Amino acid sequence: MAEAITKTNAVSTGKRLDSSDELKARVLNAVYESDRIAPLSGYKLLAGRHLTTNVGIVVIDGDFNRDAFKLAVDEIKAAGLKASRMYAYGRTGSYSGQAISFSKFEGIGVDPDAFASSTEQEFFSGYVMIDGTRIQLDFSAPPGASQQELDAAAFGALAMIAEVNYVRIG
Repeated sequence: MAEAITKTNAVSTGKRLDSSDELKARVLNAVYESDRIAPLSGYKLLAGRHLTTNVGIVVIDGDFNRDAFKLAVDEIKAAGLKASRMYAYGRTGSYSGQAISFSKFEGIGVDPDAFASSTEQEFFSGYVMIDGTRIQLDFSAPPGASQQELDAAAFGALAMIAEVNYVRIG
């Protein structure tokens, strides 16, 4: 898998409008049953879609403000989801409206700082081939991450889009 992964860019995650894949996964797992949502990757805020309502689920590691709302609507439309409603999660929510169902991280038991091990992230894009089917993986890791850390991040991205199960056998 390492040959298929390429570094695409490195940027600071300071006050940007985005969230890490880890934070998105944590929010989705804290709030939704896995058979009710479809995690999405490749977006700054859009984390998934609710399967029964086709409504977008957005996560921002910061304030859900007007700029975040506009970006979320753009991403929801790009994903082909209903733009008339969204579920949003963030540290704070200074923008509201009838289309927004907002919850603070603290209200759902998620600590966003548990994922802030580095202020910079490198972004990777790669794939896994399973029985001739190509599965795209997009993920991030701290600069200088080891191969083991990259593999763990890639596996985490895979686990967001595929069911992964295992049991202890010894």
